Amino acid sequence: MLNKKIVFTLLFWGLVAAITFFLLLEVKPIPQTWPKDKLEHALIFALLTYLGAKAHPKHILYICLGLAIYGGLMEQAQSLLTQTRTGSIEDWLADLAGIAFAFYALNLHKKLAA
Repeated sequence: MLNKKIVFTLLFWGLVAAITFFLLLEVKPIPQTWPKDKLEHALIFALLTYLGAKAHPKHILYICLGLAIYGGLMEQAQSLLTQTRTGSIEDWLADLAGIAFAFYALNLHKKLAA
């Protein structure tokens, strides 16, 4: 039977792979509405932060830093590697907000559980 650390690690990297695929997929441009698009970014990166923290709780700061860099690189990649997508600072800021929210929630949960 797989232990929880392995399961969370597989979920984390599976989600990273899926997000990378979908963010670099050439699609017909769809008008994005402001709150919905930014909430999607924040929720995805909050989930990634949660999964990463569950997989490697002692390395949460590195996970947050890595996800922040990943989010920025994905925005750059959308602009440079696709013709139908564009990266934006606002999307990256939404990614960072999701990371920060999950980091705060995980720390709050840890303090309340102690």
